[in-house]
Amino acid sequence: MSSTYGNTGNEGQRGYDDGNGDVNTYSNRGNEPSRHRDVIDLLVNPGKGKQLTMQADINWTLDKLHRSSAERCGMSHSQCYSTCASKPVSGSSTVREAGIRNGYTVNLNARLRGG
Repeated sequence: MSSTYGNTGNEGQRGYDDGNGDVNTYSNRGNEPSRHRDVIDLLVNPGKGKQLTMQADINWTLDKLHRSSAERCGMSHSQCYSTCASKPVSGSSTVREAGIRNGYTVNLNARLRGG
């Protein structure tokens, strides 16, 4: 049985090219910004032999990454400091500028406060 609308069956699928070159795919090869490209997966190591995963936006500041990773582990951001690839994770530069990439590990270290 043929369709009364004359479609080919591909119109409802992502990635269908209607001939104008503007294809909406999951990898978003067009010029518009993609949320998927801006998110990376990180491992968070809070110590005690456990590791967690989290997603981070590469446009986050390092301070936001530190706060988010501490929160993910149930710690207060003021009770610990973060490192990634042996560099401190703090400041106003972005995750992208710091060179933190997909799959990197963020280590949370407890601040030792003497008395």
